Amino acid sequence: MDRTIRLTAHRRLGRRPPRATSALAALGAAFVGLFALYPFARLVWRGLSDGRGAIADLVRSERIRRIVWFTLWQSAVSTAVVIGLGVAIAACLAGRSFPGKRAALALAAVPFTLPTVVVGTAFLATLPSEWRQGRVAVISAHIFFNIGITTRTLTLAIERLDAGPWEAARTLGASPFVAWRTVTLPAIRGAVVGLAGLVATLCLTSFGVVLLLGGPRYATVDVEIYRQALQLSRIDRAAALASMQFVAIGGLLWWAGRRQPAVGATRTRPRVVRPTLITLCALTVLLGMVFIPLTALVRRSLRQPDSSLGFVNFTNLTTVRRGTGLTDPPLRSLLVSLQSTAIATALAVVIALTLVIGATRAPRPTVRRWCERMASLPLAVSAVSLGLGVLIAFSGRPLPWRRSPLLLPALQAVVCLPFVVRTLLPAFAQIPVRLSDAAATLGASPWRAWATVDFAIAARALALATGLGATVALGEFGAASLLARPQAPTVPVAIARLAGRPGAVVQGQAAALAVVLAAAATALILVTEQFRGADR
Repeated sequence: MDRTIRLTAHRRLGRRPPRATSALAALGAAFVGLFALYPFARLVWRGLSDGRGAIADLVRSERIRRIVWFTLWQSAVSTAVVIGLGVAIAACLAGRSFPGKRAALALAAVPFTLPTVVVGTAFLATLPSEWRQGRVAVISAHIFFNIGITTRTLTLAIERLDAGPWEAARTLGASPFVAWRTVTLPAIRGAVVGLAGLVATLCLTSFGVVLLLGGPRYATVDVEIYRQALQLSRIDRAAALASMQFVAIGGLLWWAGRRQPAVGATRTRPRVVRPTLITLCALTVLLGMVFIPLTALVRRSLRQPDSSLGFVNFTNLTTVRRGTGLTDPPLRSLLVSLQSTAIATALAVVIALTLVIGATRAPRPTVRRWCERMASLPLAVSAVSLGLGVLIAFSGRPLPWRRSPLLLPALQAVVCLPFVVRTLLPAFAQIPVRLSDAAATLGASPWRAWATVDFAIAARALALATGLGATVALGEFGAASLLARPQAPTVPVAIARLAGRPGAVVQGQAAALAVVLAAAATALILVTEQFRGADR
């Protein structure tokens, strides 16, 4: 977790909290350990026991070296472009006041919440036929996926800075660019490094986008893990790749966390000026990058087999086409996804609350540190590796849960847990401890003080975290591609099956179902935005 949040949280512990917080923290850590750490450990053990020479085989394989190189290369290029554009656009938007700015930034962040198969389907409809599969398609999709949330986060970070140092630099004769480069940019370095680590991690573990857009020549480590395990039945190689990926991503997250400086609290930036032509151009570029692929996806969903526009593809979602691998109409998968999302979101919020309470209220620093680490653990393991580990860990003794309908929601809860915790932790960490002390002085028990003070103050963050968790769970594809039952696929799995089949009718169904899923995710995030504080 961010060290700034951690230091703020630890300063709040002015009084000794009840020991029950350690029990709550243990409950959340046990859930993460059972559905994340234990399956991954079983996966690695299975790979090592089945073939000790798997790593040597991978090192000697020219194909694996090429896949690892492409995974690292595309992640580095995508991250550099996203961070560079994000910093430039945020510098143009921060401090500028104009109608619709908040709504524009919220809409720009929508692609981050879209399912990866929707993004892949959108770029299949956007790019020319010669670019639909390959490096350009993969990198373009990753930029589309991350640019909005990066720009929004950096814009808010700049606007929360104290304007005093910047104004002092301007008074001493520095130009706006020099003042921004020497004052503002160093102040947001922690946010830039943290975002770079997150974007790089998401690009390294990208599965749905690469599966649809990479084609036969370009695959990432996640896609190769899927191929080795399911198509070639080489669990040893899949486990070895997953282990190396875990080490690389864990090291990246550790480096990004160490590079973020611990800074004090900031004040709202008072300097507000009117937009300029550069501001409007930056906003146009940002919204254009976001809406051009989505517009192309909507147009593709409306294109009928006779090249006219209509709603035939949407009405076809109630029928089953031969050769698609679906036994029920594609629209039925929406009910499966909604049910699974509801369970996964409830689990993620409850477990996140136990970890957040442990990270902010546990009596021992060791417990607080472990809560933060357990909350971040799912980020270091890709959803495909987790799904494969679950297949191995829960297919026999001692936990024969493979056929349980709750297994997929539990794993989806683990996948979205880091995002929920990162939303809740700042809100709980910044609640003044004097309020809880006042409630305790008036006779309230610690539990009642938390319910009437902490949870009441953090209600907006709780609603925001719930919406974000639901959006991530709704579009989860990596684990669902391995765990979803053939007769009851989720919407992302159904889209991938339809998009992988030839034929105009089937492709139209895939585009229409992707639009339905994108509309559901967009509605969730727009409703969630209503719970953000006005200062954001």
